Amino acid sequence: MEEFLPESCREQACMFRNEWLVTNGLGSFASSTESGANTRRYHGLLIASFNPPVERRLMVSKVDDTLVIDNTRVNLASNLKNKELEDSGYKFLLSFRYKPYPVYVYSYKSFLIKKSIFMVPGKNITVVHYHILDGDFPALLELTPVLNSRDFHGETILSRPEQDQKTRGKSYKINSYDKNFKSISFDLNNYPLYMLWDKGYFKIKESFYKNMYYPFEAYRGLGDREDHYLPGKLIVDLEETCQFTIVFSTERVEKINYKKWKNQYMDKQQSLLQNYPKKRNTFIDQLIKSADHFIAYRRSTGKKTILAGFPWFTDWGRDTMISLPGLTLATGRYKEAREILTTFALNIKRGLLPNVFDDYSGEAAQYNTVDAALWFFYAIYKYYKYTRDKDFIKKIIPGLKEIIEYHIQGTDYDIKVDNEDGLLCAGNPSTQLTWMDVKVEDWVVTPRHGKAVEINALWYNALKIYNYLSSILNREPEFMDIIDKIEVNYEKKFWYNKGKYLYDVIDGNRKDKSLRPNQIFSVSLPFSLLPDNKEKMVVKKVMEELYVPLGLRSLNPSHSEYKGKYSGKRLERDGAYHQGTVWGWLIGPFFEAYLKVNKFSPQAKKNVQEMMKPFYDHIKEYGLGSISEIFDGNYPHIPRGCFAQAWSVAEILRIYTEYLI
Repeated sequence: MEEFLPESCREQACMFRNEWLVTNGLGSFASSTESGANTRRYHGLLIASFNPPVERRLMVSKVDDTLVIDNTRVNLASNLKNKELEDSGYKFLLSFRYKPYPVYVYSYKSFLIKKSIFMVPGKNITVVHYHILDGDFPALLELTPVLNSRDFHGETILSRPEQDQKTRGKSYKINSYDKNFKSISFDLNNYPLYMLWDKGYFKIKESFYKNMYYPFEAYRGLGDREDHYLPGKLIVDLEETCQFTIVFSTERVEKINYKKWKNQYMDKQQSLLQNYPKKRNTFIDQLIKSADHFIAYRRSTGKKTILAGFPWFTDWGRDTMISLPGLTLATGRYKEAREILTTFALNIKRGLLPNVFDDYSGEAAQYNTVDAALWFFYAIYKYYKYTRDKDFIKKIIPGLKEIIEYHIQGTDYDIKVDNEDGLLCAGNPSTQLTWMDVKVEDWVVTPRHGKAVEINALWYNALKIYNYLSSILNREPEFMDIIDKIEVNYEKKFWYNKGKYLYDVIDGNRKDKSLRPNQIFSVSLPFSLLPDNKEKMVVKKVMEELYVPLGLRSLNPSHSEYKGKYSGKRLERDGAYHQGTVWGWLIGPFFEAYLKVNKFSPQAKKNVQEMMKPFYDHIKEYGLGSISEIFDGNYPHIPRGCFAQAWSVAEILRIYTEYLI
């Protein structure tokens, strides 16, 4: 991203690259950078979900601050405009910290001004609190709210004809202004916004901020300019107050309850840490807090779900099942784990789990995934291992049997068991059903139709887990004929003897010998299909050619189609997504497999602890306090994609909790 920053601020690139995140448990969030400049379209002080956890809209972009002393105006804001540095308030930034929420401290002459930002749990309310720590009065602070109202994936460009028409109408309208109550209500593209303050007065002067520049979007090859609505400014006399608060909300708020809301936020943070069942350190504390960002209420089911990543993903079936053990079970949040499993159980269709829920309606929209339902078995197995909740197993096991039966008889997307060898086939040349799922129009970037290596490891584990859970309920085992066939055929058909590793996909006479990380699941999953010596060969090969300090490459560098850098326009990025790009979440199964082939020895655990140390540094950059979705395959493995990814965080938490304490 640095190459897209204005040259004048590249020396401080980390301040414009490192991002913070605050959430409210509804899918809503606030996010920006250490500098205070918004550098991507997903940055804002209030990105509100109007149908939790979806239908998210950017309502408040930021609040820009100007210190006025006599006739001197000192702009504390940081903004990029037209690919140039417009406002350089970051130069007055004395410190920034992200504990327990974003806190900026600005220094100018004798003035020290602290600005804190948090959201109220369970409410679409963002609180911006100012504390004047020191200063040579008299002085004023002018605060300009920068507003919008658009889909959080989109952009507002007023020069477009359709935008011009909206603006000439009543897209941005002040509904009411109560000087005594110190509040303004807005109608922004037919969505409500309320702004309250407890000190100062608001001076209405409507205008627009045009051409705010987003270098992250330039890097992604997307629209990188945005226009915002400026309703006026709040003017606060600093001689009369040392603390004051501004509140933005999508619902009417009767009064500002700063202390109460702050306590609610702090109490939740503390309860998350206290709920963790094992010994903690500062690294794990941060990941426990990060894990909470992804757990959100889903209105359509009235239960919790897991958002795959910030700033743009909703809840995906596969990601949820992989993330659930680390985000909820490892952190002691068993009730929420059960709710999440129930959310997806309610949406099973023809033996499949939803691949993704719709961004707007919140309903299950697509079922084009072969592995979400199989990971469902794994998540339930983990849930039982942690909780011993037999009542839930009794309720869920009929649904598990139905999933298996649909896979045997055949279901959507050509998903069906091969009766000859017991292995699971899925898809055709035009579909993408595994986690390597990129398809651009008619281009299937990573063709994996047929019998994929990890899908069949998961299929075998689903059958074994079903029988394990049945035994808990004193039921006889089922599907033994298929289990026997898989045990006979898996190693025989997938083992690539020349390379000493597993084929990635087999489909008739086609055997894909691409060296990919998917084979690691043959070792890491609870029920293995390989003899010890071949498990060691798999782990050795993966470690030698795919392992990097923050994850596993999706393809080995010597492959002709390897892409070592994830950047450019969508076509270029999608072409690299699973063709060499490093995935953080794969570090979990790799660590587990490494421990397993080394018999979970004390030395192996020490080695994993050492290999985990790069993550201690990583949470201090890019997505502060969290773990990124992906990284470049080539050194220095720059973080890319979502700056906070659920399964990346989850797998580190799971491995640490289950094996390293």
